[in-house]
This record gives sequence, C-alpha cells and structure tokens, in this order.
Amino acid sequence: AFEEHVFLCVSRFVQKLLEGGRGGVQCVCPPGRSPSSDLSRCVSCPSGSYKQEAANRGCDQCPGEGRATAENATSIDQCLCMRGYAFNRVTGLCTRCEQGSYQPSVGRSPQCTDCPPTLTTTRDGATDVAECTCDEGQYFNRETEQCVTCREGDGHNCTGGKELPLVLS
Repeated sequence: AFEEHVFLCVSRFVQKLLEGGRGGVQCVCPPGRSPSSDLSRCVSCPSGSYKQEAANRGCDQCPGEGRATAENATSIDQCLCMRGYAFNRVTGLCTRCEQGSYQPSVGRSPQCTDCPPTLTTTRDGATDVAECTCDEGQYFNRETEQCVTCREGDGHNCTGGKELPLVLS
C-alpha cells in the first residue's frame, strides 16, 4: 500500500513534483529566487538578474552591460537599461549613451537624448541634462544659453564647463 506523507518546504522553498512520475516531491526555489550559499533558504535574484522557473540553481544574468531589474525578476523581459543607457531593439542589449547625450531614466527607452545645441558631456553614459556642458576652449553664454569658442588674444582663459571665462590681466 502507498503511504502518503505530508511534505512541507520551509524558507520560501516551493514543492515541485519529481520528474519521472514517481510521485515524489522536492523543495525548490520559486521563479525569481535562488538557493542561499548554505542552501538553507531561497533568496531574491539580485538586480541585473532573473530566474524563470522553479529550480535549485542560480539566477541568470541579464545580457550585456548596463542592465538592471527589480529584485525577484522572473523573465528576461524584466531586464531594463540603467540610467545612461538606451535599449537597442535589434540586439536586445543596452548601449551606453555617447558623449553629447544622456538618458535620465531606467527602462527600455530606444534612444539617448542629445544635449542642447553646442553643449556636450564630459563622458559616455551621462544620466542628466545637468551633465551637458561646454568643452575646454569654450565658455557658456548665459544670454544665448550656448557655448562660445574663445578667441586667441581676447584675454580670456576658457576651461570649459558653464563657468564664466577667467579674464587674464
């Protein structure tokens, strides 16, 4: 006669029927969670990773660089681009915003936003319009809100940024 046993899983494990139809069960971590290093409990998949199925294995990393997810992500579709990156729909990867552009939000925005005319950024992967500034050899004209190139011999030392030029005596 077949004896029925009550089988309880603890610490956020869930029951999964064993393959082969033998009627047994095993405790596994649910989607979005993986076993702790000591195998005593299930822990959330960290940001930048996901796990689709109930299994006792680690989480999968989102592909490419600049990826983020909420904790407990259960699908690759939850992999998002971090600030400073745009989502390339063709490759499915995040690409870092080029110098002269920025991306302020986490998500799947297909493009970075260009800085206002004549302004640029000092690095790739800018995250805010406040990072748009003037190159070295320029100063920011507050009336036109544009960068102006310094001319040799005009008595200014233009170090870039949005500061007024330093007048040399």
